[in-house]
Amino acid sequence: MKIWVSPDKEKNRYRGGAAWKAAGIAVVMMALTVITVALSFFLSASFGISREQILMTGCILTVLFGVWLSVRLGNRVLRDAQIFFTDDDGRLYVLDARLFIQYRRGFPGFARMDRDMRKEKEAILQQMRKEHLMPAGAVEIVKVDSMRERSRNYSLVCRVKYGHGGTGRRTYLLAKGYEDERGLLWELERRKSWQPALEMRKDHTSAYILISVLLFAVCTGLCILSHPSVAYLPQTIYFQGH
Repeated sequence: MKIWVSPDKEKNRYRGGAAWKAAGIAVVMMALTVITVALSFFLSASFGISREQILMTGCILTVLFGVWLSVRLGNRVLRDAQIFFTDDDGRLYVLDARLFIQYRRGFPGFARMDRDMRKEKEAILQQMRKEHLMPAGAVEIVKVDSMRERSRNYSLVCRVKYGHGGTGRRTYLLAKGYEDERGLLWELERRKSWQPALEMRKDHTSAYILISVLLFAVCTGLCILSHPSVAYLPQTIYFQGH
């Protein structure tokens, strides 16, 4: 059995890196909010610029920056939670350690989840290395449809087979820097040419994501256009209930 895990995970098992990064994002967002408010007063008093327009622009930029940081943190957590391994028959599997921890809300809950995930992952690795047992929840990567290289990782679109026998398509992030990374890439590359005899169920994930993005864009547009500093639409849309 060959195992590949996140390179940072072996060196920093219980430091709670994701929780500290989440706290850092919160601090940055609060600092940007304070700077935006202070800047709006300064520019309004010095140059007569509308304070409402400055606040709206600053709010939009701050939210976009926060979303970008959150997406990067989410990708990091996803990468750290994954375990890639092969069994004695050469089949390639991936396991998400977050399947075995309790979901919690809020920042304290996120920090607790991150710590629990790290401990659970270490316990799974110890069991796999000592007893060579197939962990519950492991998903077999039957075929790799695409593998795109990025600056820090690879994006994988795979056809997978679940433990209960069902099939589907999943997207995974493979971080760079693994020990014997060439071995894992070789396992993935050779599955790009395979033609598995599996009946794949239709995946609606992309359609759901597109619908969600469109709804988000519509709601954001209504919010901006009905804001008092823009006033292209009635303010009752922005100030509901007033």
